[in-house]
Amino acid sequence: ILFILILVELFRLLMVYLQEHSIAVGVAVEITIVSVLREVVVHGALEISWIKAASICGLLFILDALLIVCAKTPHMDCMSANTKFCPIVYL
Repeated sequence: ILFILILVELFRLLMVYLQEHSIAVGVAVEITIVSVLREVVVHGALEISWIKAASICGLLFILDALLIVCAKTPHMDCMSANTKFCPIVYL
C-alpha cells in the first residue's frame, strides 16, 4: 500500500509540474523520505548491515533538515515561478 501512496504523490507532483512549470521541493522531499522508509521496511531493518543503516540515517537526517528549511520558508516552492496558487498565509 505504501507503493501506491508513493505513486499517487509522484503523479500529483507531476501534475503540479506540468501546470506550474515548477517542482514543489517539500513534496519531493516527503516522497523521498517515504520511499527510503519503505525500502527499509521491505528489506527488513534487522537484516541491514550497520554501515547501510548509518548511511540511511544520514540520508534521512539530511532530508529532514531540507524539509525543515522548506517549512521555514513557505514561499520556497513559489519563488521562481509565476504560480496561480501559492500556499502563503499572510497574517
